[in-house]
Amino acid sequence: MAVLATYSEVQAVMQDTSIDSTYITGILTTVDLILTKIYENSSCTVSDDILTELQKYYAAHIIASTTSRFATKEKLGEAQVEYAGKFGSGLDSTPYGQMVKLLDPCALIARSGKIAASIYAIKSFS
Repeated sequence: MAVLATYSEVQAVMQDTSIDSTYITGILTTVDLILTKIYENSSCTVSDDILTELQKYYAAHIIASTTSRFATKEKLGEAQVEYAGKFGSGLDSTPYGQMVKLLDPCALIARSGKIAASIYAIKSFS
């Protein structure tokens, strides 16, 4: 695949971020590697338009999960900040990750990294 999304597009999605272009470009390269791995042996095809959107929102998700987290509650006396999402919640932890799941035509991204489980039962012990 190729990096199609741009720094400006990621910055436009995130609105309030002023993150360095070099950092976002690096994240976009990482996102391209992730998406290439997910889709390379798949029968699912993704148009360049959808791929651009996936890259843009996936990069925003990574940034929002690391350096630009959403504050849902702030308090001044005895300073307290609560952030949106829960670590370990994957794509569900940010609105950008939720958009990635919506844009993914074959739901491959949400399933990536998960192991299929099988259960075998013994008919009888006697």
